[in-house]
Amino acid sequence: MDFVTWAIHRHEMTNHMYEDYLPYEYHLRLALQVAKEFQHLVPKAEFWRYRYAIAGHDLYEDARTNYSDVIQHISLLEGHTNEDAIWVAEVILAVTEYPGRNRNERHPAIYWQNIRETPGAKFVKLCDKIANVRHGVMFKNSKLSMHMREHNQFLSEMQLGNEYREMQDHLDQLLFGQAKTVS
Repeated sequence: MDFVTWAIHRHEMTNHMYEDYLPYEYHLRLALQVAKEFQHLVPKAEFWRYRYAIAGHDLYEDARTNYSDVIQHISLLEGHTNEDAIWVAEVILAVTEYPGRNRNERHPAIYWQNIRETPGAKFVKLCDKIANVRHGVMFKNSKLSMHMREHNQFLSEMQLGNEYREMQDHLDQLLFGQAKTVS
């Protein structure tokens, strides 16, 4: 079973839902679609790694799956090395929230540091965020206002620079109807 299908299946096995009523596959496929749209921002030969990390970005938090499970599954797939598996497992680890009662506790300084310092993690986190915001815009859900309130802190913590400017501009457009100007 390929990794994307396996990750979806892991969420299904735990009855993990998105917005309490959608199969979690919905969110994962939405995030994968975002990655496809912005794939020109990452090395072409490594795009499959990013796809795997996006498909698995919530495995540790929500699907009773750990770092070793990810490495073992990817290592068994033809054409993938242990180094490939570790890269994906590390990105997933970097974007995994910490335990806590609220978002501030789940996103301590080390969480943001790990995202900034782990190659590939910024792209994965941006795909996840854009997917969540797109859903919020489509369904006008309550989390959209949370994403708007948190946006400046999110950008500050991510320290995107110009590498992902196109994704940041897209996120600004979704949230505010126009690209924000950075001062």
